[in-house]
Amino acid sequence: MVDLERIAMSPEPGAAGGPDQNARLLMMLRRGRWLILAVPLLAAGATWAYFTNRIPGFHVTPLYQATAKIQVDARQQDPLEGSQPLDSRPGSLAKQQEQLFRTQVVMRPLSERPEVVELRSFQSLGGGTVLAALYNGLTARSDAKTDQVAVSFTSPSRRDAMIVADAAVEAYIGYHRQRARDKAMDSIAILEAERAKKLTAADELDARIRAAQEEHGIAGAELRNPFETNLQAFTLSCQEALKALGTGEVELERVEEAATDPQAFIDYGTGRRNESTNAVLEQNVSQFITKQAALRSEYMTKLASLNPDSQPMLDIQKQIADLQPEIDKVFLLYAEDGLREARDRVAGQRKIYETFAKKLDEVKKAYFATEDELAELRKLRAEWQLLRDDANSYSSRIADLHVSGAGGGLGIQIVEPAHAGEKPVYPETPKYVLIAAVLGFALGVGLVLLRGVADRRIWTVEEVPGLLGADVVGVFPELLTRKRPRVGRIVEEDPGSLAAEAIRSLRTSCSFGLPDNGKGIVFVTSAVSGEGKSIVASNLAIAFAQSGRRTLLVDADLRSPGQNEIFSLIGKRGFGDALAGDGQYEEGVVRSVTADGLDVLAAGDASPGAAELVEGGASRELFTRLRHDYDCVVVDSSPVLETAETRVLASLSDLVVFVMRMNVSTAPNGRRAVGILGSVGAELLGVMLNGARSRRGAKAYAGGLTYGYGSGTGYGYGYGQYKRAGGKRDAMQEVASRSSVREARSGG
Repeated sequence: MVDLERIAMSPEPGAAGGPDQNARLLMMLRRGRWLILAVPLLAAGATWAYFTNRIPGFHVTPLYQATAKIQVDARQQDPLEGSQPLDSRPGSLAKQQEQLFRTQVVMRPLSERPEVVELRSFQSLGGGTVLAALYNGLTARSDAKTDQVAVSFTSPSRRDAMIVADAAVEAYIGYHRQRARDKAMDSIAILEAERAKKLTAADELDARIRAAQEEHGIAGAELRNPFETNLQAFTLSCQEALKALGTGEVELERVEEAATDPQAFIDYGTGRRNESTNAVLEQNVSQFITKQAALRSEYMTKLASLNPDSQPMLDIQKQIADLQPEIDKVFLLYAEDGLREARDRVAGQRKIYETFAKKLDEVKKAYFATEDELAELRKLRAEWQLLRDDANSYSSRIADLHVSGAGGGLGIQIVEPAHAGEKPVYPETPKYVLIAAVLGFALGVGLVLLRGVADRRIWTVEEVPGLLGADVVGVFPELLTRKRPRVGRIVEEDPGSLAAEAIRSLRTSCSFGLPDNGKGIVFVTSAVSGEGKSIVASNLAIAFAQSGRRTLLVDADLRSPGQNEIFSLIGKRGFGDALAGDGQYEEGVVRSVTADGLDVLAAGDASPGAAELVEGGASRELFTRLRHDYDCVVVDSSPVLETAETRVLASLSDLVVFVMRMNVSTAPNGRRAVGILGSVGAELLGVMLNGARSRRGAKAYAGGLTYGYGSGTGYGYGYGQYKRAGGKRDAMQEVASRSSVREARSGG
């Protein structure tokens, strides 16, 4: 079985709902596992005994079921409307036929059939009662995917069940046959009359169409528009003319834009000259270009011997520059000539486009005028075709009705005659036993959860912070031994155990929480008695002493002292005597009760009253002296909810460790006790949980594995705990373990 308690103690996050809630739920189920198992077993056993007739006074009659299957080939159709179903409601034909089996048109003829009335199951019943029995026992189920209907009848007699199922199918088929015969002749007459009407209307339309064609000169059955070809030709010509006009306008716009810039217009004229030359203009520009080229050649020749800034060279440059305006004038003439040509071309293209557009408008008018007439003719032709189709459809339906004879639109075929199994269908004992077991399991789980919700005890580590608003500072594992002296000194007896490591973890938390460099008074208390506060206090004091601090353990539980039993201090003077006397406590201190030098101050005499002694000023003065004389003072107090003096002592201490026992302490008591401590100004360090059953959870809150204490490998088992393989530790193993620890301490 999965260790649910180990999972519950795991500090790792859980699933949705929070780790503490999931852990508590698992703990509830684990604690009530026997109830969860017992309830379904009892429910299943009682169900099995009832249906197998093993309970006196109860008798269950077995029933047999016979089933016949029929196939519905097609949906039932209206002969007058063709493919439209008779029943316009949604649902398959098989579903409709299933419902038909439960109507009077099938059930009443079935109840009157001789083979049914003479059955042994109905011999003592009258006709009306037979009909009622058929209604109770006959069922029909349809399958929309296969259009099959299964007809079943349940009876104490296997033979009677098969006879009734077959008779029901025959009565159903007989109903459809009679219905088809009655309807066939009426349907044929109606269809023939409708067909004649359609043919007459079609002939009238055909005459109207022919007359309209002759009037408008439209020939052929296609009813095409004679202007359609011209419309397409002029539309294409108009589109091409418009495209050419757009191209010319773009070119003209480019030339006109160049005309606004003299240099751009000259460049356009230069390009125009390269495309097409003008003889007159070319003669003028050629002589200027030739002369300018000769001057540039002369300039380059003289440049080898003359200075560029000399007067002859400057004269040549001036002559070259004077020729350029003349050349530009000729290029401007070329540009103006191109501009005129572009304008003339655009004007011609626009005229061509307007001509084609005008012709297109004329053709469109003629086309649409003719198209209106054709639309009316096409509408008439469509109506004529529809009438012809309807007439042909009626002819086909009439022929089908004549061929089929009784021709209803429903094809029925018996797929499987009635057959009954050898075993009764009722009672289904395994099914009912399983249902009872499942319901019993649900009931058992519900009872366990209900009991768990009502149980307010602390079960898991994770729920403590949310309930009390305080952190968990340590988890003390549950130990096998119940001997208080051994458990109260486990840090000394078995330092390698999980319990000892949990106490050392608590010691570390206290060291950081004490105000004066890890020195001060640590107050250990609980909500009620029996939660393990004395065990935690004694072990914490031993742990402080082992760390090298001068430590005093004070038993302040004046009503039920626990340290007397742990350290055998019966009859010693102590804390109560110091409060009742002059505040001198030294006489009651028992020195070095452990090898590490721990001092213990027993409870002593509490007469006349513990509360009155503590509430006096002597307790404050005594605590002040203890702080001065010792590094650490651990105070074992009485429970918060059971005594009044605990509140006073808690307010005088530096830290308070609140002890709770898992599976024993309750959440309401814990909240009340923590609230009381907070009301008196006590400094709560956290909660020390006692009695954890999970080794994994104890390790997690003890700082991990107990490495290097009391075991050769460093991973030994705790004091008085179980081993995985060997069960409980016997007495010899326990003694040997403690002896090895003492020898190791004395040798070191």
